[in-house]
Amino acid sequence: MNLCFDNDVLNPVSTIADDIGVINIINPLIPNFLEDAKQGRMPELPVTGRDVVVDGAFMDLNTGTPERAVRRLVWEKVNESIEFAKRYDAVEIIFLSNFLPFLNEKLYYESWFYANAISFWKEMTSTHPDMRISIANVFEFSPEPLIRIVEEVHAPNFGIAFDLGHAMLFSKIDLYLWFQQVRPYRLSLYAHSNDRTGDLHLHISEGDFLKDGSIARIITEITDERVLLKSFEKNNYLKDIEIINGLRQ
Repeated sequence: MNLCFDNDVLNPVSTIADDIGVINIINPLIPNFLEDAKQGRMPELPVTGRDVVVDGAFMDLNTGTPERAVRRLVWEKVNESIEFAKRYDAVEIIFLSNFLPFLNEKLYYESWFYANAISFWKEMTSTHPDMRISIANVFEFSPEPLIRIVEEVHAPNFGIAFDLGHAMLFSKIDLYLWFQQVRPYRLSLYAHSNDRTGDLHLHISEGDFLKDGSIARIITEITDERVLLKSFEKNNYLKDIEIINGLRQ
């Protein structure tokens, strides 16, 4: 297991615990960062020999949109995110799936979303064959939509990042079953908590994270995967590390 802490090139954390083996650079997901980066040189973030995982742009970016003009803009932002990740020799870049299960409309899914998302990611993974690209769950009730996309894209550099916090909030199946189903397709896992009323990104010592026995079981079975600590508030991440290490003993 490799623990990961997120960092911002515009406001970097000066000291990172030795337990942290991976830096998660979050900047492309910050609205307008990629646009602003075109206007001038952005400072480089020292990564001190650690692996780097980058969060790709996500705001309003639906790869399954049936609108060609919108899809061209989505392509631009995703491509810019990947080029940014290459600056840091990132081992993985993660995007959100933007799948909307609440619609429950076969025409949208079968005629538009899946066909367009699969085509989009086939072309993107082919354009960047040396970059590991993953899609993460947000609203999904189960992992089936992610698995379908990844299997139909069928690219060696394309997989799934499992967001435990999002699954806590939206899943309609047991979280350990999620883990079992997506494990063959993923390298990274997002760890954050909530109280199942909203996507709060709390520390794992807060909310319902430690109340769910399936999560403890998942943590104990993690081997080589990266665990990305994703609470919005960063001042207590050492406690998160302590809790995860305690669950694994």
